[in-house]
Amino acid sequence: MVNVIGLGYIGLPTALMMASHGVEVIGTDYNKDLVATLMEGKTTFKEDGLDELFKNAVKAGVKFTTEYPVADTYIISVPTPYDKFSKKVDACYVVATVKEILKVCPNGATIVVESTVSPRTIDKNVRPAIEDEGYKIGKDINLVHAPERIIPGNMVYELIHNNRTVGADNRAIGESIKDLYSSFCKGEIVVTDIKTAEMSKVVENTFRAVNIAFANELAKICRHENMNVYEIIRICNMHPRVNILQPGPGVGGHCISVDPWFLVGDYPTLAKVIDESMKTNDNMPDFVLNRIYEIMKEKGLNWSVIIKVQSQIARK
Repeated sequence: MVNVIGLGYIGLPTALMMASHGVEVIGTDYNKDLVATLMEGKTTFKEDGLDELFKNAVKAGVKFTTEYPVADTYIISVPTPYDKFSKKVDACYVVATVKEILKVCPNGATIVVESTVSPRTIDKNVRPAIEDEGYKIGKDINLVHAPERIIPGNMVYELIHNNRTVGADNRAIGESIKDLYSSFCKGEIVVTDIKTAEMSKVVENTFRAVNIAFANELAKICRHENMNVYEIIRICNMHPRVNILQPGPGVGGHCISVDPWFLVGDYPTLAKVIDESMKTNDNMPDFVLNRIYEIMKEKGLNWSVIIKVQSQIARK
């Protein structure tokens, strides 16, 4: 039996997907209202295909609770914010969940961390939390990191079709978790060590953030020179080995705007390009608002509207 902990945008679809593909699943969340809503047969957010998936999972016997049940496998899908001063990942929710699992889990249970973490987070935070309770990792408890890889708006499709990474101390345990995800995942599932799995997930989103920052920085340079950045990108992208993204007002969502900071926090003297890229993206809303103000002023638009835009810029 599998217990999925954290029934948000990642945990709920994962629990439903497993249940609808023949896995016995109980979903756990501390939010009593959320659990009550699910038990009433209603989803807690909208997503293409989620309602149908929910119906299939309920028919297959998925259950929801605020308690931690006895299970063979525990999948942790809780938030991992970052400290805005140090930029380091805050693993407090993951650690707190692990401690609750240890109160009920049987000997030999496997804990799978799906939450995105920085490299060595499991070594520095999760392992000590387990060992401090007197458990021996690899004997009493097995540890796995299987980071999610889906995007809001297309998560049901991507849960099935995206490739995945499973990091484990023990190859056999890693293969068993691969088999679990293979119950619904049609993508390739790579089994590796935990630290590599941690780094791979963070690097994927960091790669995207850096490329977005390049496009955004290019937009600023072209604006300074009064050049059309979109025309320049169009011409450059005619080269067979160039694929510049389109500039925009920064980045959205949880992953790209957060995960790269983990590397900056852990490696402040090394992650210089990443640091500057994240600052570039974070500053894009100011740049866009200033451009709106300039365009409105050039077109002689209502001054009261311009003042509102100015006040928005000032508040940022």
